[in-house]
Amino acid sequence: MRRLFTCLLSLACVGLAHGQAPIPAPSPRAGGWSCGAYPCAGDLEGWQRRVSLSPGYVLEYVGRFPGQVQQLALGPQNVVYATVWLRGTQEGSVYALVEGRARVIGLPLIAPYGLAFAPDASALYITARRSPEGPGLLLRLWADGRLETLRDDLPCCQWPILGNQPNGLAFGPDGALYLGVGALTDRAESSNPRLQAYAPVGELEAAILRYDLASAELRPVASGIRNPTDVAFGLQGQAYALDSGLVSGPGDRLLAWTMGGFYGWPYWSSRGCEDCPPNLSRQAPLPDLVSFPDYSLPRGLVVYQGQGFPSGLRGTLFVALWNGTERPSRVVWIDPQDPRLLNPNPEQPYEPVDFLVGLGRISDVIEDERGGLLVADSVYGHVWRVSYAPSSAPHPPQGEGDRPSLPTPLLQDGGFNRPTPTALPTFVPFATNTPVSP
Repeated sequence: MRRLFTCLLSLACVGLAHGQAPIPAPSPRAGGWSCGAYPCAGDLEGWQRRVSLSPGYVLEYVGRFPGQVQQLALGPQNVVYATVWLRGTQEGSVYALVEGRARVIGLPLIAPYGLAFAPDASALYITARRSPEGPGLLLRLWADGRLETLRDDLPCCQWPILGNQPNGLAFGPDGALYLGVGALTDRAESSNPRLQAYAPVGELEAAILRYDLASAELRPVASGIRNPTDVAFGLQGQAYALDSGLVSGPGDRLLAWTMGGFYGWPYWSSRGCEDCPPNLSRQAPLPDLVSFPDYSLPRGLVVYQGQGFPSGLRGTLFVALWNGTERPSRVVWIDPQDPRLLNPNPEQPYEPVDFLVGLGRISDVIEDERGGLLVADSVYGHVWRVSYAPSSAPHPPQGEGDRPSLPTPLLQDGGFNRPTPTALPTFVPFATNTPVSP
């Protein structure tokens, strides 16, 4: 299924050639906005001015959900769906943007997170929790409004912060549903260290799981991933996943995972975790594809497969980094075929390219039906769209197989082009749902 990309605050594309360091993207102004460090929620023009948009790319406002957006999905008739938490709590539901308004889809949920439509768009799959303390749920919402529980026993949640749960979803090339499930501990610490040093790790936690829709079989297919927040598949079936690291910071990363692969958690003494357990199993972990700075908190991942951007971008990755660290929250661009990733050299480390910089907190990025990117801001619930306009680009699109040099970003003022309202989607069971005004 195609995914819908939302883009909000600051778009920054930077020049990159193989083996060449990216040009740093400019940061938006730190203050002076209508709400201090940021524009107010309704100050769309202020958000537009704050965006650092690359020449050749166009920013459009899509709409707003009434809470904190977790993840996005593109449904029938190209309607944008989202899992939304309300009023700063874990209580929420699934919403759809219909004719510019947010509409509740289905029943209230606890911590709704992952979203994925079946390849035929007959049903919407959701991850959530039974209660704030767990367990984790895998749900299926049918077009007639029926909500079916497929699993009500998934690992959840890391005590006492109640983080980690069943997260992002994606259908694989084999037709199965893949989901990431977080660990029940930060570093396998025991709840009673006087009796045991470390807690056992269950096979369904800290893992990528495969759910077979025909047989309902659920099994782990990749392990040692502390909190896999999102999963995605490439043009040739390559599997990717994001991982959110330890509470102390280390471990934020992008993985190119393989069936049966082990990726190191909780044996992270090499990452600076002095009280992580020793790897007595001697199972060698597979390497990260990309390591992010501590506290980047990667949340959203998409493999670009459309025709709207220069053709050389097909098969490359866009990743939403939720936290700002010392830089703003941003979307970065990653070329998995870059020689510095294929043949790592400590003297020439790979650094992702800043593509969109300065949103409040970017929670997801997906692709829409026209090959644009949609980026969600979890602070105000805004959704924005980035499209490519070849006539305004300073460089022509590259040939297939080439990786284009993304132009140097610059600040751009401008108005908003609100998209034409979509027709009512056939999936939404309107008879039992009510519109919500943000």
